[in-house]
Amino acid sequence: MATNKLQLQVLLSALDKASGPLKKIQGSSIGAARELKAARERLKELNRTQADVSAWRTQRAAAAQTAAALQAAQAKATDLSRQLAATATPTRALTRSFQTAVREAQALKRTHQKQFGGR
Repeated sequence: MATNKLQLQVLLSALDKASGPLKKIQGSSIGAARELKAARERLKELNRTQADVSAWRTQRAAAAQTAAALQAAQAKATDLSRQLAATATPTRALTRSFQTAVREAQALKRTHQKQFGGR
């Protein structure tokens, strides 16, 4: 009986010695899982931010192209307007060209305003 008791004490002592490190390992893995989840959430947030920046760059480039096209269309309309004013009897082709240039400039102006949120 004393041997059984001694064996039981040795066994329990070994279990106590082994369970301490196992509990630490378990606690560490739970902490690591929490940190991993937080890192994944942060990565998702960074990806969303990167997508927003890319969209902003694309929109800015499109607005710059529209602004350049608008400036060219306005210059063309101004030039045709001067030609109309300088001509006593403008041709139909010149008048049509002027009207087309004005419509194009107006359309580009609306597009440009939409790109800037109505500013």
